[in-house]
Amino acid sequence: MRGSRVESPAALARLIPVEFGRAHRLVPLEETEDWLRIAAAPPIDPDVLGRLAALTRRSIEAAEVTLEEIEAAQARLWGPWN
Repeated sequence: MRGSRVESPAALARLIPVEFGRAHRLVPLEETEDWLRIAAAPPIDPDVLGRLAALTRRSIEAAEVTLEEIEAAQARLWGPWN
């Protein structure tokens, strides 16, 4: 996934509270009824993934991307950081 533009569909913004996503450097990428795929900047904390799984009631699959890619994806999804 590195080196490509991280695209987070706007419809998935509802799954992760903006404060949680920004604090833990992640964005949603894709979902099914059972799982949620996210992009996250390292280090990816297993405890955060567990909290996200509980929050979304889905299994979580994480793809590691750069911090710059996450920041750009978050700005497109949730607007600029204030």
